[in-house]
Amino acid sequence: MIGRRKTDIFLSKKERGQTSDYLLNIRDWKVCHMVSSYIEALAQFKEHFKKANPLSEFPFRELEKICNTLYHLKEEHHLVFKRVIGPEKIKQEDRHKITPDDSEVKFIGNVGMLFHKILVARELKYIHLHYDPLSDVGSSAKDELIHYLHQLNDLFQVGSQVLLEFIEAHSQNVLLLSYLYSNSKTIKSSLGLSGIEILKRITGQNNLEPIYFVISRYYFESGWYDRSQKLLKQVIRKNPKHREARALLEEVKVKKIALESKRASGENGAGR
Repeated sequence: MIGRRKTDIFLSKKERGQTSDYLLNIRDWKVCHMVSSYIEALAQFKEHFKKANPLSEFPFRELEKICNTLYHLKEEHHLVFKRVIGPEKIKQEDRHKITPDDSEVKFIGNVGMLFHKILVARELKYIHLHYDPLSDVGSSAKDELIHYLHQLNDLFQVGSQVLLEFIEAHSQNVLLLSYLYSNSKTIKSSLGLSGIEILKRITGQNNLEPIYFVISRYYFESGWYDRSQKLLKQVIRKNPKHREARALLEEVKVKKIALESKRASGENGAGR
């Protein structure tokens, strides 16, 4: 069923009863935002890690931006998922949250490590910029900064695979499927795999017609009729006998005609 994690089938009745309706309702949106935020941070880091020559010239402002992105991502983890280690895990306010599965635990860990290390790198960059020039002794901030940037690069490389596992665990999330489809080329520049390639990987199918139909229905229900129509035509081109796609396309056409008629009536009324 679209909108559920693969691992949801393993949730106990007790845990389902404890998880707040609010979290269950926003989870898919939050998961999609987690993925897009990680890819954004990864793209920014890769770009400047490659451009910085020497590496110590990695811009402070970019480190700050990536740090902020990872901070908000880490906070989203705390909002949705229970803590799995430390004394915090027994807090009363955590009991309504979702217990993370293995892929989610790995993702939470990778993001946490990235955030705290880039926080250190940001401060080292600041020291290197503002205090090293005033020092009479040799600078250690520069060397430490370079060391941390290499560690961050390694963590992002590991994290790319962790992210793919996280995406696969949420392969029933239609918002996430839509994001992967709509941002296919941008995702490739960050992860080395396009959104379409990831869809094929997590579904295990080269034929994405069923996924495209689900996304087109999501577009329709969201009121994005042009997007829905375009994708439905693609589905029908590949499978002219797809009855559900043809029926939905007719509904899209009806909605678009109604919208155009409403707009025309509004324009005529405004001109009186």
